[in-house]
Amino acid sequence: MIIIWSVFAIYKINTSDKLENKIEESKQKPTGKVDLETSDEMKEFQEKMEENSEKSLEGKIEEENQAIKTQNEENNNYFNKASNTWNIENCNKINDKILQEKCMDNIYSQKADQENSIEYCKKISDDNKKNICMDNLYHKYAILKNDLDACKKITYEINQKFCEKEINMKRLEEAKEIDDCVWMTNDIKKQCEEKIQLKNNISSLKESTESVNFTWCNNIEDTMMKTICIDKIYISTAKSNKDINLCDDIETENIKNACIKTVRGMKDKENFQNAIVNENLDLCSNIEDAELKTKCSDTLYMKKALSEKNIEYCNEIKEEFNKNNCIETVMKIENK
Repeated sequence: MIIIWSVFAIYKINTSDKLENKIEESKQKPTGKVDLETSDEMKEFQEKMEENSEKSLEGKIEEENQAIKTQNEENNNYFNKASNTWNIENCNKINDKILQEKCMDNIYSQKADQENSIEYCKKISDDNKKNICMDNLYHKYAILKNDLDACKKITYEINQKFCEKEINMKRLEEAKEIDDCVWMTNDIKKQCEEKIQLKNNISSLKESTESVNFTWCNNIEDTMMKTICIDKIYISTAKSNKDINLCDDIETENIKNACIKTVRGMKDKENFQNAIVNENLDLCSNIEDAELKTKCSDTLYMKKALSEKNIEYCNEIKEEFNKNNCIETVMKIENK
């Protein structure tokens, strides 16, 4: 731009000298006549200078824009190469300070995560990125070592809370005894204690039902589970002894009814088998289930009718289909 205006100045001086000469010449001419040549040359000169100045300025701006574009492309290429290769030398080739710092910060963050080295985090220029980098490493270490204190070194509170919760949940999952809950934060500690207690209750419930021992039930703290434990022992004892009276000691009503039904069914099945094997109608009368009792007596009357060829026993059969079948069979036997 300076060169352009220098040329303009030199050209203007030369033209000025010419104009002065023209003016002197015009003075020597007769009065009343104006030399328009000087005025026209000046106007033409000004128009050409303005045109040349505009063209030179536009060309200069175009060159500068192209140079900036080229430089930006080079910077971006170096930035991308650095990100892909983790080579900080590519960052050093970037001539834009802000982009260069961003490039180097990214490399340091990647190396810190890869090598688990907090020293790389300390080299990061952006404070926010530096804190995030260090928080990530503290979090990884805390989880790896199951160390709640390491979470406290984390800068941002929300990340610190997340770290503590993750460790507590891990401890909760691994907890086997009530003492394992001691070092947890209050909310997770309560969950841990409830989990261990439930585990102990289930273990006692299992032991009690397997050993039919009420002592294990007394070890259960949960009232509902303790009741279930006792009820299960009564059911187990009632079934093994086929003693329906033991079901009456069960507190839970629906369990008591289930116990009575189960034991009654067991006794009915036993009476049915004994009645059939011994061909004893009196044992059928001990069966409480009406359908099974009918089946028992019908079966024995059928056997008697066939063995004695006596149709009168068929008439004692209550189920109509079986009765008719019995009569037809006996009549066929008699007609042979």
